[in-house]
Amino acid sequence: MTITISRNYFWEIFFEDEPIKQQYDPSDEFDILWQYPSQFGEGYNRKIQLREGLGLLISNYQLHERLVVKVPERNSDAVQYDFNVSGSSEMRDVHTTNYRVEGAGQYHLLSGGALPSQIGAISTTQPHLAISVWMTHQLFRSFAGNAHREVSSSLQHLTCQLTQELYQRQGITTPAMQAIVQQILRCP
Repeated sequence: MTITISRNYFWEIFFEDEPIKQQYDPSDEFDILWQYPSQFGEGYNRKIQLREGLGLLISNYQLHERLVVKVPERNSDAVQYDFNVSGSSEMRDVHTTNYRVEGAGQYHLLSGGALPSQIGAISTTQPHLAISVWMTHQLFRSFAGNAHREVSSSLQHLTCQLTQELYQRQGITTPAMQAIVQQILRCP
């Protein structure tokens, strides 16, 4: 069986039950763990705000049924790097033939611009474990730019305006990337 819902309704369900929200580390108010809604599966999403404009999301869950989520068009003012450790998902644009499958050992980099309406499907065949790291364009420019926060031409595509087309890149994680992902997962 497949469950099909809108992204907004999914997040309403995900965040409606405050008791399932808890601080992962009681001394850190910026490290929050949400239990996955039991009607969809088991597991959690852990969101860590590392500093203003920089965050980390660790998703670790197993679904009961295949889940299809309809995502509306939206804007993004961030550079986001997703790493799939296990499980698979597929995303397709609603109005085009653009389609991507993300499986274990793959990464997906996206930055800024308008994100198209999409339909995402998450498989139930194995547990889903993924890490997402994101930072605002402003913070990215402070790291990657010069003293005036001007980014080199080789990185300009990562700091595009909200009105520009979304930059995306997908590939296989390298051994160095895999080592960093494992360090993040095992960080005390």
